[in-house]
Amino acid sequence: MAQYLAPKAYSYAYTIVLLNGMRQILNAGQIRELDAFTIQNEPISSIDLMERAAQACVDQLLFDFPNCHSWVIWCGTGNNGGDGLAIARLLHGIGGSVHILICGDVNRASADFKVNFDRLESYGIPISPCLERPKTSAPEVVHVDCLFGSGLNRPISGEATAMIDAINLQEQIVSIDLPSGLPANIRELLPLITELKTVHARYTYTFDSYKFSLLVDDLSDSYGKVRVLDIGLDQTFKKTIEVSEYYRTIEDCRNLIVPRRAYLHKGRTGHALLAVGKTGMMGAAVLATRSCLRCGVGLVTVHSPQTQSAILQISSPEAICRPSLISDGIDLHFSDIQRYSAIGVGCGIGIEPEVRLALRRFINDTYQGDQPLVLDADALNIIADAPELLQKLAGKPVVLTPHPREFDRLFGQHSDHTERIGHLGELCRELRIHILLKGANSWTSGPDGELHSFPFPNDGLAKGGSGDVLMGILNAFLAQGYNIRDSICLAVGLQAHSAQECAAERTAFCMLPGDLVDYFPRFFRV
Repeated sequence: MAQYLAPKAYSYAYTIVLLNGMRQILNAGQIRELDAFTIQNEPISSIDLMERAAQACVDQLLFDFPNCHSWVIWCGTGNNGGDGLAIARLLHGIGGSVHILICGDVNRASADFKVNFDRLESYGIPISPCLERPKTSAPEVVHVDCLFGSGLNRPISGEATAMIDAINLQEQIVSIDLPSGLPANIRELLPLITELKTVHARYTYTFDSYKFSLLVDDLSDSYGKVRVLDIGLDQTFKKTIEVSEYYRTIEDCRNLIVPRRAYLHKGRTGHALLAVGKTGMMGAAVLATRSCLRCGVGLVTVHSPQTQSAILQISSPEAICRPSLISDGIDLHFSDIQRYSAIGVGCGIGIEPEVRLALRRFINDTYQGDQPLVLDADALNIIADAPELLQKLAGKPVVLTPHPREFDRLFGQHSDHTERIGHLGELCRELRIHILLKGANSWTSGPDGELHSFPFPNDGLAKGGSGDVLMGILNAFLAQGYNIRDSICLAVGLQAHSAQECAAERTAFCMLPGDLVDYFPRFFRV
């Protein structure tokens, strides 16, 4: 199968090993152990590994800022600062104008910092203490933040606070490993989160894999766009550790597609049922229906208000219309529910009393858990007012797809997104269901409590209707027999890939959720 490859500035011969198709999220201690394991088993010295990381950063800097020739490198005196000194030397070597600012006592620096500091002696690169930092911002200068890396475990204070304030005055900021002031796992400092002062980077170049804090939407002002740089760390170490948090790439999601045989018919490729829409909200029904139809499912039946059937028959002639007996709502009365291989309820159905009653009746009496059920949008808002329905769904093949506000309505107010993510795994274990917490970086979990993140931010998806598209895609994969976790991965990956392709041609500013279906074939093309 053809692989989707994100643009990158350089090519290493190293490959990140996937464990069961998943990429692990490591904590700060595990990151240190991975570095040490690589140094011992490659073998490679720590200073040479630092040089490799610096070269990867320089390659990416030249890719992201091809016209820049002036660089200011802000260095602490730990290994992150050592990375910065090596980056400065390499940039200087290709003709860049480089200025180094150092925060801290060089005499108390890490061993690898001192090696790189000594190497600079013959290069003539200006080195100043942090007190001589620039007072104004120049857009043609890129500032590289190498004050603190993934080892930070407490809020910064003192002179470093002033340094971060000074960095944040600049226009073009790139943080190496992590934005200074941000720990690898924000949960370690959760009680002090309001006290954190961090660099606000345009880009963050992190090594080997995402850190948890780089996957929390609330912190995006700190990390900006994240680039994961492969520096050849020994991946066999990851087979020796247990983690319960993973992230996926679009390529990982795409690789879940199972090739289909030519000799198939519609009865063998699934039958999806969508209960969607009401007067004034049939756009949601159309978006979900068109998306579902475009994703390989054999049959799509749409249950919507009787008065609105013409809209669907005109917009989506391939779909089967199953009108509700309620004139402007859905009745969810299905005596033949076994004929469907997946069911989706919620997009644009409203929360009127008769719809509330219909959903309650459906969950209590009709749905037995014989096929996957996706509950989205208004269905979630109805359940939030009747929490006993969640207990009726417990242990069944159910997927809830809330955005943050819907998540809080269902499960109580959360102080921030970090708390929601932490609660997500617990809820899924307790209820034995799957939840997809939608966001710029979406997260999902299931009955095993594992957390999986999808770092595919795209501001073009921040528009009404994007969730309806996702719901239709998800039901199509479930109806075809993909397991729930793989269906979620495929749905999120397909939407993200299509959004990237659409934004490249139409811009994220102008793209509409309805545009995405035109880009679906690019995800499936082999």
